[in-house]
Amino acid sequence: MTLLPNHKSKFDKKFDELFGIRFDEFDIGVINTLADSCPVSLLPILAASFDVDIEGLSEIAARELIKNAFAIHYYSGTFYAVKKAVQAIDSGALIIEGNLGQKYDGSILHGGARFYGSNDHWAEYSVISSIPLSREKAKRISDAAKSAAPVRCVLTTIDSRAANLTYDGSIRYNDQFNYGVY
Repeated sequence: MTLLPNHKSKFDKKFDELFGIRFDEFDIGVINTLADSCPVSLLPILAASFDVDIEGLSEIAARELIKNAFAIHYYSGTFYAVKKAVQAIDSGALIIEGNLGQKYDGSILHGGARFYGSNDHWAEYSVISSIPLSREKAKRISDAAKSAAPVRCVLTTIDSRAANLTYDGSIRYNDQFNYGVY
């Protein structure tokens, strides 16, 4: 199979036959831009075409991030884009913006991750994870949130203390895990 049009000379066709790229053994039927049905081996190529980084993600998380890539880029610089980018990695994560709307009724613990007082910190936001986070996964969430967030906003904390930790030895507080806040 050649990419040359039919009107080209015999010399061009022979030259293409000698040096051209062969597509005969290439199965173009497996090329698919749908993240759900794309073969696993082509996911990195599909992710690169949507300008997202899936390195280190599980197959399910990678497919979810690719599915949301258009919305993340379209709404880039908005709270919605940050939410989509973070929830592609941790589907139950909460993103809290600034101090707006906080009530002093005991629903929010001010243990250093949140601030008392006025709305001076409106451009800061934090992520509360629903799963125990390794440092690598926290870094991935941080990178995803920062790439989708407005330029003026600052990620203050990634908190995984809300995740139910079972002390059964599966998680060790070493260079891989911290005590909750990244």
